[in-house]
Amino acid sequence: MAIIRTGAALTSAELQPGMTVNFDGFGLVTSTTRYRADYAYASTGVGARGTAHPDATFNYLKAAKFVLIFDTLELKTITVDYVGIDPTVNSGVRTNPNTSSANGLTSENITTHPNFFVADALYSSVIAGAGPYTQDSPNNLAPNVNGKPAYLGSNGSCFEKPSGGRFIGFVNPANPSLYGKT
Repeated sequence: MAIIRTGAALTSAELQPGMTVNFDGFGLVTSTTRYRADYAYASTGVGARGTAHPDATFNYLKAAKFVLIFDTLELKTITVDYVGIDPTVNSGVRTNPNTSSANGLTSENITTHPNFFVADALYSSVIAGAGPYTQDSPNNLAPNVNGKPAYLGSNGSCFEKPSGGRFIGFVNPANPSLYGKT
């Protein structure tokens, strides 16, 4: 069956209803328009990069890309995406910054601190000090480890062995900033 052509020949692109204009809130404005034309129409006429927006209100928007859809009856749809910067934001020179961040919180064992065992030049005093550590008296501050009181270092630090070994925590309430920390 042959195509019977009636109405407008669509030798030029006809703007279709349903144009969208999107303001991102930071100054970037985008718009999408659709045109209909005959297959013979040179599609780059309306979608060429830098082509002005069809609505003069948005003359600062320029064509960035376009898509061709070849429809039935030898018609095509041309979808053009326009982009620009709102002239009322920063005089149209740039958009406002749109930033985001991803935060995370991690913790490390206090024994990894550079000032934990040996005094570091950046700090006023060592945290636990280097061994050998002194064994606590029974029922005093340090818990029992293997049936005997554990060993104490600086600031109420507590270790399993006189040479250090497993760090148990800070057991002396006289050091409130460290007491109870492990």
